[in-house]
Order: sequence, then C-alpha cells, then structure tokens
Amino acid sequence: MRPLSFNCVPEVGSLLPGGATAHELQVVEETRKVLAEPDLALSVTAVRVPTFFGHALSINLETEGPLGAARAAEILRAAPGVLLHDDFPTPAEVIGTDSTHVGRLRDDPVVEHGVALWIAFDSVRKGGALNALAIAEILLREYG
Repeated sequence: MRPLSFNCVPEVGSLLPGGATAHELQVVEETRKVLAEPDLALSVTAVRVPTFFGHALSINLETEGPLGAARAAEILRAAPGVLLHDDFPTPAEVIGTDSTHVGRLRDDPVVEHGVALWIAFDSVRKGGALNALAIAEILLREYG
C-alpha cells in the first residue's frame, strides 16, 4: 500500500478494464448528462491529493469555434459566482468561499480552439462535478 500523506494518487475508485476508474467514468457520464451532449469526448484522470478541504481541477477545453483565453476571461468575469485570478487559486486559499475560483487561463497550443484553466473551490460549499460543469457550460454556450 502506498502512503497517502504528502502524496498524490492518480487512482480514485476501482480500476476497470481499459485503465479508467469507476469514478472517472462517472464524471464523464455526469458531464455528458448535464451538458446534454451524450457523445461529448472527454478524458478524465482523477487524483487523490490529501487536503483537508477543497477540490481543484485542471481543464483543457476544445470548442468548435474560436474562443481564446482573452475572450474566455471576459466570459468568466461576467459569470455569476466565478472569480477569475491573474495567477492561480489553491484549495487551501478558497476555503470558506462560495465562488468558483479560476486561474492559469491560457490558450491551449495543442488544439486549434482550445483553452486551459485551473479551477479551485470549497468542496463543502460547492459540488465537485457540477461546479466544473458550470464553468465548461459557460464557455461552451457561446463557442460550442
């Protein structure tokens, strides 16, 4: 058994044939359901990091049309309940807040219409998958 303290474990839930975990597949299905996109291509790796509270996500989003980090920032600044940081929020820093904190927003050089971002939030105050989906939905609404 591997130690959990001062460690990151990239296997949350039972490992299934094919290499994904049950938790990761659940996140994929919840995302598709909430966005009403049953064929949405997603790749999820869930990592257990021993923090007392909070969740954080690294998101790489590809849209059908041009978006770009600058336009994504405008959209996120106007979104209710979202706080955009110039640098990056951490789970420890956002404890006790109701907002979804977004940082490290940048163009993704790997895909034509991609942006990458980091999200942190208080998991006691906000739901995990639902919170991440709300951010993705805000960006996808205009740029599908």
